[in-house]
Amino acid sequence: MARGKQRTPRKQSVIIRELLLACLFIVVCVPFTIGFGQMLGATAGKALDYYRAGQGEHGVPGSAEVTRTEVRSGNKSSYTHCFGTFTPDDGGFARTGLRIHAADCTRADLDDVRLVAGDTSGRIAVDDPDVIIARGAAPWLTEAASALIPLALTLVCGALSLGAPFVVYGLVLEALRDPRADE
Repeated sequence: MARGKQRTPRKQSVIIRELLLACLFIVVCVPFTIGFGQMLGATAGKALDYYRAGQGEHGVPGSAEVTRTEVRSGNKSSYTHCFGTFTPDDGGFARTGLRIHAADCTRADLDDVRLVAGDTSGRIAVDDPDVIIARGAAPWLTEAASALIPLALTLVCGALSLGAPFVVYGLVLEALRDPRADE
């Protein structure tokens, strides 16, 4: 009686090793996909809030006054950060020491600004400060550019975590396949 073809121990160990590696990808990449996705949502949401505030559509309306400036130097340029006091239009309490985003905060018209609350979700930072955004200011560009990093990481981890189940499926089919079928 002829004995059927059997799977070699080496081939079985390769299938088991690849199966364990694929399961490891699932276990590691899924939480990273979720985490980076939340960071992406928080960063993109902040960029949208800043954009809408610069258009006068989001935040608490009011006026601002510059109380302090800081000049910071980069590689070959310098820029001015302004801080000041925000007074809401509805007559509420004034807020002091807030960063002012404007095209040129030392010369800008600060009679029509918006106070935007900082992100306290903890997805990026738990102490994100409130900011004052003047009409036409574009701090949303920085936030939108910052969203590209979690976007790329979310896509990479998502592809790895979604691809691994297909690898597992293929390996399980390979392990269950009758070796005599190769004859």
